Amino acid sequence: GRYVEVPETDRAWLRGQLQAVRDTHGVPVIVIDYAPLKERAAAREIAAKIRADGFVPWVSNGALDLLGVGSLEVQPRRIALLTDLSDDTDMQYSTAYRLLAMPLHWLGFTIDPIDVRGELPANLLQGRHAALVTWFSRAPAALNPAYADWLQRQIDGGLRLVMLHGAAVDLNSALARELGLSRAAPGSGALRVERQDALIGFEAPPPLDARAAAGVQLAGAGDSLLRLRAPSGATLDPVALTPWGGYALAPFTIRQPALDNPARWIIEPIEFLRRAIGAPAFPVPDVTTEAGRRLLLIHIDGDGFVSRAERPGTPFAGEALLTDVLQRYKLPHTVSVIQGEIAGNGLFRDLSPALEDIARRIFALPHVEIASHSYSHPFYWRRLQKKGAAGAGESAYPQALNLMLPGYSFDLKAEIGGSIDYIDRTLAPADKRTRVFLWTGDTAPPAEAVALADAAGVLNMNGGDTLITRSQPTLTVVSGLGLRRGGGLQVFAPNQNENVYTGNWTGPFYGYQRVIETFELTETPRRLKPVNIYYHTYSATKAASLNALHRVYGWALAQPLVPVYASDYIRKVLDFHRMAVARDWRVERPTWRVAGDGELRTLRLPAEAAVALAASQAVAGAAPGPGAQYVHLAAAAASVVLGAEAPAAVHLRAASGRIEDFARSARGIRFTLATYSKPQFTLAAARGCSVRIDDRIVAPAAVRGEEQDHELPAVEPAASPRRHVVDVRCGA
Repeated sequence: GRYVEVPETDRAWLRGQLQAVRDTHGVPVIVIDYAPLKERAAAREIAAKIRADGFVPWVSNGALDLLGVGSLEVQPRRIALLTDLSDDTDMQYSTAYRLLAMPLHWLGFTIDPIDVRGELPANLLQGRHAALVTWFSRAPAALNPAYADWLQRQIDGGLRLVMLHGAAVDLNSALARELGLSRAAPGSGALRVERQDALIGFEAPPPLDARAAAGVQLAGAGDSLLRLRAPSGATLDPVALTPWGGYALAPFTIRQPALDNPARWIIEPIEFLRRAIGAPAFPVPDVTTEAGRRLLLIHIDGDGFVSRAERPGTPFAGEALLTDVLQRYKLPHTVSVIQGEIAGNGLFRDLSPALEDIARRIFALPHVEIASHSYSHPFYWRRLQKKGAAGAGESAYPQALNLMLPGYSFDLKAEIGGSIDYIDRTLAPADKRTRVFLWTGDTAPPAEAVALADAAGVLNMNGGDTLITRSQPTLTVVSGLGLRRGGGLQVFAPNQNENVYTGNWTGPFYGYQRVIETFELTETPRRLKPVNIYYHTYSATKAASLNALHRVYGWALAQPLVPVYASDYIRKVLDFHRMAVARDWRVERPTWRVAGDGELRTLRLPAEAAVALAASQAVAGAAPGPGAQYVHLAAAAASVVLGAEAPAAVHLRAASGRIEDFARSARGIRFTLATYSKPQFTLAAARGCSVRIDDRIVAPAAVRGEEQDHELPAVEPAASPRRHVVDVRCGA
């Protein structure tokens, strides 16, 4: 039960026996050794010694229930996010998740959300979690009597701790003293800044009223990022990085300027979390980009399909959407309908034949992907599940919880599987089926609803509150990628729809054009989101809202984007949560191996990183992007070797779609470009190279030094991408 040093005589004898087995019989030998989780560096050194002796190492803990270190060391990418929910708050809308999901996801971590009031997980010390991150508004020990001992075990086991907002430990406790923290009395009056790191004052300055200050002092090892002096003479350290992680305590995390404005970060959240978690700079799976270009997805919630457009003839909104938008912009679209709006058993039964005919014509378009927006459009999913919608047109709440369909009582199966079955039987053409379910209303489905969508064989999306604009330029309103619900994942829409840009559809009705600000602010200085044109059918009813849509589409068409369906993006987010990233210690050059489902094809590295493309495997190229280097993968599994190479090998700088079947030889490279849009790509280090596309020699459209641009005539998108074989031959 203890970790002890093996005597050298024993080690030498065992080494001789194992070498004989290996050399005499040609049998590979795996050597298992032991180190606790908190001694990861020691485990790495032990594995290196075993490898130097010619054996395959595996260094785990004594119980062998730890994801250990071997020839490959898997990078832990899970974060346990611990917070205190109130009874009526969904995790999606908790302060912790709203503020921290995007920074953690952008850093490459997935999130296990945990309500401290419930059962605490027992499996955080298995090496899969990079850190425990907390955001509390109340003392956690008062909410769960098992919490204090549980937290002590996690820290003793070596898990890093990052405390935000409220302290995760009692500052008067022995654990606080062990962490090098002590309580200080701020008193009253104005605080004086003695030290302020560049990470402090990111979107708002730190408050200097001693009465509100966190009374904490860093007495042990660490780096105080904000040191304040109280009028009493006491020293305060409310933000610090420590050997065990770090902390930033209220009111030095966020600042609320006014009730009608979003909060502002006082700390720079991404860099603070990166440094506090202390993970190496691993290649981050990135869902915003394909082959060096930002993604574009378009999805439409079915609300208002039956509304009348304000124009001569007053056509249905669905008809106006078809003629004014979908037939004009032949880009991949994911379009949904609400069964209760258009079906014969819905609200408008007399209009149903005409409405269903419009829906059939929309779904027959080759560039439209079919989605369901439910049966009764739940506005409050959790309330409906808890109370049930009182049937026959009555509501259990003062406000309606869903569309008041005659004789209908809320049923999750009818909302999800039933609406999908209705669309597939009644509206979909013979060669198409529903691919996506788009959450409605508060977009806070219970875990059972996500499980039903998975069981129906469809992907799900919607939720998240990304609404950053030039009047609200704060990262506090940029959401993460999604939320684990039970055994499934709710995927968030990359940004919000026109409803929130138009005063909840009260005006100004041209307001959605401001989504361009959101697109620009989520591109620089960091690419945080793809471009997502997201609106409701009722946007086709007014001249102002239609003009706003045309402006947004025009902006998108002028950018070098990769159009995809919502289902393509959703699968990338799912792959983000499943992908494994591991350091390969068998080679001298820094090498990372990744393995996923093959849907996510981009890794993000620091801007200064260089990739040895010729030495890497299943890597088609790399391109600089906003504050980062984007690496293009060509398969589900790849090996990325870091470091400059001279001369640089010919590679793909950027392309308008996915790269498949990539191969590199002494003559050049060969790959398949799968794209819904105009086939385009740029080659780098391509001096003296000729290009064949689909067995036809194609001259470059433009040449800039050693870069070549190539393109083919545009074709209309279809349900599946079109594939073009590209053969690049260089030299004699």
